[in-house]
Amino acid sequence: MIKGDISGGDSVDLGGTIHGNIRIEGLCRVREKARIEGDISATQVLVEGSVEGRKISATEKIELRANSHVRAEMHGATIAIGEGAEFHGKVEMRGGGTGQVTFKEKRGERPKGR
Repeated sequence: MIKGDISGGDSVDLGGTIHGNIRIEGLCRVREKARIEGDISATQVLVEGSVEGRKISATEKIELRANSHVRAEMHGATIAIGEGAEFHGKVEMRGGGTGQVTFKEKRGERPKGR
C-alpha cells in the first residue's frame, strides 16, 4: 500500500492499493486487482480495477474495462465504458474527442478448438 501522491512525466502501471492522488503525463493503467482512493489526472486513463475519488481527468481518453468499479466524476475528450463496468458519477466531455463510446470486450473470447 502506498499513502501519498504520485506524480511524474511518464506512464504508470498500478497493481496495488494507493491512497493519494495521481498526476502524470502519459498512460495511467489501473490493473484489475488495484484499488485507488484519490484523484487521477493523466493523458490517458485505463481502469481495470477500482477507483474511488473526486475526479478522473484525461487530456485524451478514459477507458473503463468490463470489470472495473469507478466512483468519481470523469472529464476527458473521449470516454469509453465497457459493458459490465460499474460507474457512479458524472461524465463531462471536452471537444476534440470522439465522445462517449460503449463497447463489449472481446479480449476474453477465444475461438473454439484453441
